[in-house]
Amino acid sequence: KHAGLNLQIHSKMRSHFISEYLTHWTGNGKDDNQGFNNLMSILSNCRLLLSDGAPHFRTAWSGAHLRMTCFTDIPHHLSSEHCQRYGKFGIAFKKRVLIDYGANPVLYLTSLKKDDAEKVYNYICDANTGKIALNSEVLESLKKFFGFVQDYEYGTETYYYEREWRILQNNLEYCEGSVIQPGKYDSSIQNGKKQYYFQFSQNDVEFLIC
Repeated sequence: KHAGLNLQIHSKMRSHFISEYLTHWTGNGKDDNQGFNNLMSILSNCRLLLSDGAPHFRTAWSGAHLRMTCFTDIPHHLSSEHCQRYGKFGIAFKKRVLIDYGANPVLYLTSLKKDDAEKVYNYICDANTGKIALNSEVLESLKKFFGFVQDYEYGTETYYYEREWRILQNNLEYCEGSVIQPGKYDSSIQNGKKQYYFQFSQNDVEFLIC
């Protein structure tokens, strides 16, 4: 009896700090109309487009940016500050669903640890270009891992409060041919370049935020 009560108390306390849901917000750098239209576009075909990452630890291999789609697990009652930047419209998924699709929280690194991370990053790049020999499976695992690395702060901006999760282009193949469907990537040509996206089903969506 006491164990059950303690579990309920623990669960209630945890909900104040960590959400059970991962939310993709649709209005970064956009007004309300654009954020709402983005949400409607996502729902119309159940696709989250994978966008190019920012130029710090999101730089990818072969000179291209690493494509990703991002989420937060900030409890919604604490999201007002986050919404000032990322908009008032969002689509929420059960966290366990997206974990099965390859989602993972980012690893935040402070400036004191950045030198070590850059050494590992440069090592991966050298292996990727053939300058040094590295087992191909290990190389791919390092690429996937490093895609989840994020700066604790960048310039005067602190990213840690965002509690970011990501689904990466180079992680989506985990679901290829899996019983977990539809969690694979695909590509189409849009404006002369390939457009990658994460395909989900309507049943994956828990609720919308407006």
